[in-house]
Amino acid sequence: MAILGFVILLALLHLLLLVLLPTHVADGSKQRVDVPIEGSEIPSALALVFHDAMDGLDGCINMNAPENRKIVGLVDALDKKYPDMTRVDKWVLAGNYAVRTIIMDADERQRLVDATGRAQSQACNATSELVSEASWAHFVPIFQAYGLKDAEMVALMAVHGMFAAHKNVSGYSGRWVIHEHSKLSTEYYKYLRDFTYEKTVEDNKTQFRRVTEDGLDTDYLMLSSEITMYYASVKDVMSSECPKNSVFATHVDRFAENSRALEHAFVTAWNKMTSVRTT
Repeated sequence: MAILGFVILLALLHLLLLVLLPTHVADGSKQRVDVPIEGSEIPSALALVFHDAMDGLDGCINMNAPENRKIVGLVDALDKKYPDMTRVDKWVLAGNYAVRTIIMDADERQRLVDATGRAQSQACNATSELVSEASWAHFVPIFQAYGLKDAEMVALMAVHGMFAAHKNVSGYSGRWVIHEHSKLSTEYYKYLRDFTYEKTVEDNKTQFRRVTEDGLDTDYLMLSSEITMYYASVKDVMSSECPKNSVFATHVDRFAENSRALEHAFVTAWNKMTSVRTT
């Protein structure tokens, strides 16, 4: 009986370790490290990596910034579940898990890189906030620092098709597309390309509202960065007749029609942005 009890105890300990430790999954000749998250946490996991990457991917964000209010809970949960991993690694691995759920093409999912060993910020005193009012030109050099090509920068913006903005969080409100998608979708680019938008200032926040026959539809929005990603300059009313951005508009048009090209460019961009940099 004592031996049987000892065997049962070992089995229980093994199960406990499976729950508490990251899952190592065989992936061909490589070992993949999974940091599973709940389906409801997928938008937060994507946002967490993006927000960290805006000033250098190092496991450090401004926890008090308005745009981070909805992702602090995920940070705390990951800290409790994976105390022996650096924040930057577990954030990226949770982000990879999220990307695998939103990508349809199995070959593209296989291309995600699950390496660890990124340089972790040793003294996180981040006070910066996302410059949400900025034009697209503000973000281009940030993406270029990760080695992203023009099409890859544009592809990353597709995640907005999965989100909604909440006034009590970021000060903005509305959805980017009619239905928030659980998969990466071309619809975001169709909305940017096909609809007319009018510039508004609401509670000191500049956002572009969709123009309809009945007036402005405040259920939908685009930000200045997105408008200037597609158009050459900002006017009070933006429509298909306005001059396009000579560098980036062509990629918006392509991704509006080609989901495979979108997924390939997105995974390539994600891998570059989250690659291991030890110094």
